Amino acid sequence: ANELSSRPKAVTVPLYRLSKNEPPESFATGVLLAIEGVKFLLTAGHIFDHSTGDDRLATGLHGSILIVDGRPMRVRSRESGNDLFDFGGGELAGRAWDAIPLTDFLSLDELAARIPRVPIGSFAVIGYPVTKQPPVLGTQIVAQALPLAAKASPEDAYKALGYDAGVNLLVGFDKRQVWNNGRLETAPDPFGMSGGGVWSFGGKLAVATKVPRLAGIATEWRHKTQHKVMASTRIGQILLAIGNKYEKLRQRIGMKLREPN
Repeated sequence: ANELSSRPKAVTVPLYRLSKNEPPESFATGVLLAIEGVKFLLTAGHIFDHSTGDDRLATGLHGSILIVDGRPMRVRSRESGNDLFDFGGGELAGRAWDAIPLTDFLSLDELAARIPRVPIGSFAVIGYPVTKQPPVLGTQIVAQALPLAAKASPEDAYKALGYDAGVNLLVGFDKRQVWNNGRLETAPDPFGMSGGGVWSFGGKLAVATKVPRLAGIATEWRHKTQHKVMASTRIGQILLAIGNKYEKLRQRIGMKLREPN
């Protein structure tokens, strides 16, 4: 499983809040995606809700800090008080990002955009929990990603927690019962993993032979309920949001969404 997760880890980046006269603060996770040469950062929308006008967003990539300029894309849908969509991100432009090769970004072929409404099988959630990140010294970073194995949640979890199976993807996660090297352990709190990827193995992890594909962007850890889950926004819904904003990418995204999974 560790070998299969090397590609997802490579396109998953820690996110930092840059405040005046303060060291970079690790607070969330993002995933890099390129569509027709246009580079994007995908993350959870709520990470932008408490930023001040003076804060700047940055990613950690190849051991260095890279600034994310521009106004973030923020898409939300509220039903029963819950932000079910909760997607944020935006286009990565500028000289520094132009120098990053497209191989450092996911392609559309690496996305699982049409998995069933209530899937079965194994998933991985990869992100950068705040409690595992060492302090940033200058502009050099040493970030530690955490991969978590998870199983798809049953249909009654969606109903009980108020999620829409067409928009959201739920995977079971109880931090007190995490498998690691064949034994149950307690995982660190996943705060800071918002915006990380939820990756589909397309079946059972024990027999997986292919690199998992991105199925969703993690948005919320529900741990005070009967169903303990990591909630995410489906990547197919995120592609629709990008296509709505970028007309030049609409046709290619439409082709992807019509492909068999």
